[in-house]
Amino acid sequence: MENMKRYCIFSVVAESESMTAASKRLGMSPSAISQNISILEESLGVTLIYRSTRGFCLSEAGRVLLSEYQKMHTHFCQFKQNISDCKEHISGRIKITASTGIAQEVLVQALAEFTPKYPQVSFHIIADDESRDAINDGIDIAIRIGKLKDSNLVYRPAGELETVLVASPIYLKKHGIPNKVGDLVEHSWLTGTACAMESRINSMLKNSEPLKFNTKLESNNIMVCRSFAIGHQGVTILPRCFVSDALQSGQLVELLTDIDWPSVEVQILTVSRVLPRKIRTVIEHLKAHFELKV
Repeated sequence: MENMKRYCIFSVVAESESMTAASKRLGMSPSAISQNISILEESLGVTLIYRSTRGFCLSEAGRVLLSEYQKMHTHFCQFKQNISDCKEHISGRIKITASTGIAQEVLVQALAEFTPKYPQVSFHIIADDESRDAINDGIDIAIRIGKLKDSNLVYRPAGELETVLVASPIYLKKHGIPNKVGDLVEHSWLTGTACAMESRINSMLKNSEPLKFNTKLESNNIMVCRSFAIGHQGVTILPRCFVSDALQSGQLVELLTDIDWPSVEVQILTVSRVLPRKIRTVIEHLKAHFELKV
């Protein structure tokens, strides 16, 4: 059983890729960690980690052990969760973080449909366009749009959102209506950093000479792009569900409707692959809701 503890220590070190980071996660000194790994290596009769003044790397035996331990740990966690599910009611508080647009235009509606079915579940919603530390902030579910950067979180693709090119009637009256994609270089461009839409449009067009957009506004919050577009400041591509009300009211006009613009990916992230029943239930509901938004 003592070696099981050392297997855990080894896995944290291997996953942290730094003795300092592992020390913080485990609450142990680097020397105590090294001692435990040395004892584990001696008991197994193999070298697990090659050490140097610059750091360390896993040996072949170390990589095999890490892979097998992760499988065993996941299986054990799932076993515990399955037992817990037998007595667990879907109740309690769930903490969700989502980009502002998703929170305002999608999450509110999705959870409004969820809560009547599960009245004992409550939510704490953090609308934030910056990535948060899910572990330290106690986040149960994170919802993000766009391509993900490297992350230690477990992510589940939730679907894709259809996008549309829009501008206000007043802006178009002043600057003209684009009749083809190439005309967009003559317009003020409003863009969200999460979607990287300009490069995706160029990839879609496959032109030898990429279009050079005149970016008037770049924001980490694409709802800011929406507000600027309604304020007659330029053209932008946004998920249809983010601008449907503005299109219906006439505040915005859809442009170049014959073109299929690049869709926006939606990702659901969690700290662990093995989740309590209540969180799994919410995730399945959200995924089904996003599928309806495609």
